[in-house]
Amino acid sequence: MMHAKTYLEPGAQGPIVTENQRIGDLAYGEVVNKMPIPCTDVVFFLPGDLALYLAKRNIKPHPRVWVIGGRIFFNDETLEASAARCVKRETGFDIDPKKLLFIGSSLYAWSETAQGGVGKNLVVTFAYPISPADRATISSGLIGSEYVQDFGLQRFDENRLKEGNCHPALIDMLRTIFRLG
Repeated sequence: MMHAKTYLEPGAQGPIVTENQRIGDLAYGEVVNKMPIPCTDVVFFLPGDLALYLAKRNIKPHPRVWVIGGRIFFNDETLEASAARCVKRETGFDIDPKKLLFIGSSLYAWSETAQGGVGKNLVVTFAYPISPADRATISSGLIGSEYVQDFGLQRFDENRLKEGNCHPALIDMLRTIFRLG
């Protein structure tokens, strides 16, 4: 599996850091409607089990089964650090960024977002191996403001993804992780 790379400007001595990198909610709503928002996502799997472990979102965009992730906020964080931060924020679970497996990048277009209007996300997606105990911890730590807590982290093999009319990107993720078809 390939690893995601973060490139610095040639000759730079370290990350380019700016002050006050977070924008306010009103400005963010306008940005959402006008340009892609960079994000990192993590999809969980149990080694040896040909399935993804997904949560159910309860907010837009895509209030259906999905992966865990969120926006990249800081110019000085790597993609792996962003993914680890997002998983910690949304589940309370600490992941080891060195165990993240890069599986691809995608541009998602959404007809409606939580901030109103349409939106696009440019996403770098990682896979992360978990144990059954990790699954239980992640399930119990899902934040209720974004996820259906009693749904937890459920197993989705290819048949369940297709039968559940899940987002086609999830089938692509499954096939990429397990090198299927």
